[in-house]
Amino acid sequence: MPIKIAEIKDLVARIYQVQVSDLESVSRKRAVLHPRCIAMHLAREHTDLTLKAIGKSFKRHESTVYRSIKKIKRGLLPNSGTLKEEIKFLLERLDK
Repeated sequence: MPIKIAEIKDLVARIYQVQVSDLESVSRKRAVLHPRCIAMHLAREHTDLTLKAIGKSFKRHESTVYRSIKKIKRGLLPNSGTLKEEIKFLLERLDK
Protein backbone atom coordinates (compact mmCIF):
# COMPACT_ATOMS: atom_id res chain seq x y z
CA MET A 1 0.00 0.00 0.00
CA PRO A 2 1.49 3.38 -0.98
CA ILE A 3 2.51 5.83 1.71
CA LYS A 4 0.43 9.01 1.93
CA ILE A 5 1.92 12.40 2.62
CA ALA A 6 -0.43 12.82 5.59
CA GLU A 7 1.11 9.70 7.17
CA ILE A 8 4.58 11.14 6.68
CA LYS A 9 3.58 14.47 8.22
CA ASP A 10 1.88 12.79 11.19
CA LEU A 11 4.86 10.54 11.90
CA VAL A 12 7.47 13.29 11.54
CA ALA A 13 5.43 15.66 13.72
CA ARG A 14 5.02 13.01 16.42
CA ILE A 15 8.69 11.94 16.43
CA TYR A 16 10.06 15.49 16.44
CA GLN A 17 7.38 16.71 18.86
CA VAL A 18 5.95 19.44 16.64
CA GLN A 19 2.45 19.94 15.28
CA VAL A 20 1.56 19.10 11.67
CA SER A 21 0.47 22.73 11.43
CA ASP A 22 4.06 23.71 12.38
CA LEU A 23 5.39 21.72 9.42
CA GLU A 24 3.05 23.72 7.18
CA SER A 25 3.74 27.07 8.88
CA VAL A 26 6.09 29.86 7.82
CA SER A 27 8.30 29.24 10.85
CA ARG A 28 12.02 28.99 10.16
CA LYS A 29 12.93 27.85 13.67
CA ARG A 30 15.39 24.96 13.62
CA ALA A 31 12.98 22.84 15.70
CA VAL A 32 10.49 23.06 12.80
CA LEU A 33 12.78 23.49 9.81
CA HIS A 34 14.69 20.22 10.21
CA PRO A 35 11.59 18.01 10.58
CA ARG A 36 9.94 19.83 7.64
CA CYS A 37 12.95 19.14 5.40
CA ILE A 38 12.96 15.49 6.42
CA ALA A 39 9.22 15.18 5.76
CA MET A 40 9.64 16.73 2.31
CA HIS A 41 12.51 14.35 1.56
CA LEU A 42 10.45 11.34 2.64
CA ALA A 43 7.48 12.57 0.60
CA ARG A 44 9.63 12.87 -2.51
CA GLU A 45 11.33 9.50 -2.07
CA HIS A 46 8.31 7.46 -0.98
CA THR A 47 5.32 8.94 -2.78
CA ASP A 48 4.61 9.63 -6.45
CA LEU A 49 4.00 13.31 -5.77
CA THR A 50 5.69 16.02 -7.80
CA LEU A 51 7.72 18.80 -6.21
CA LYS A 52 4.81 21.12 -6.91
CA ALA A 53 2.32 18.83 -5.14
CA ILE A 54 4.65 18.40 -2.16
CA GLY A 55 5.09 22.16 -2.02
CA LYS A 56 1.34 22.70 -2.05
CA SER A 57 0.95 20.22 0.81
CA PHE A 58 3.55 22.09 2.89
CA LYS A 59 2.44 25.53 1.68
CA ARG A 60 5.81 26.07 0.01
CA HIS A 61 7.01 26.85 -3.50
CA GLU A 62 8.41 23.89 -5.41
CA SER A 63 11.88 25.50 -5.47
CA THR A 64 11.84 25.55 -1.66
CA VAL A 65 10.94 21.86 -1.65
CA TYR A 66 13.80 21.16 -4.06
CA ARG A 67 16.32 23.00 -1.86
CA SER A 68 15.03 21.24 1.27
CA ILE A 69 15.38 17.83 -0.34
CA LYS A 70 18.84 18.71 -1.65
CA LYS A 71 19.87 19.77 1.87
CA ILE A 72 18.80 16.41 3.30
CA LYS A 73 20.49 14.46 0.49
CA ARG A 74 23.76 16.31 1.17
CA GLY A 75 23.39 15.24 4.79
CA LEU A 76 23.05 11.61 3.71
CA LEU A 77 26.59 11.42 2.36
CA PRO A 78 28.74 8.49 3.57
CA ASN A 79 30.02 9.98 6.84
CA SER A 80 26.74 11.44 8.10
CA GLY A 81 25.51 8.72 10.40
CA THR A 82 23.06 10.69 12.54
CA LEU A 83 20.82 11.86 9.70
CA LYS A 84 20.92 8.42 8.08
CA GLU A 85 19.81 6.90 11.37
CA GLU A 86 16.94 9.41 11.67
CA ILE A 87 15.72 8.59 8.16
CA LYS A 88 16.07 4.84 8.76
CA PHE A 89 14.13 5.11 12.03
CA LEU A 90 11.31 7.03 10.34
CA LEU A 91 11.13 4.61 7.41
CA GLU A 92 10.85 1.65 9.78
CA ARG A 93 7.87 3.38 11.44
CA LEU A 94 6.24 4.22 8.10
CA ASP A 95 6.42 0.62 6.95
CA LYS A 96 4.44 -0.61 9.99
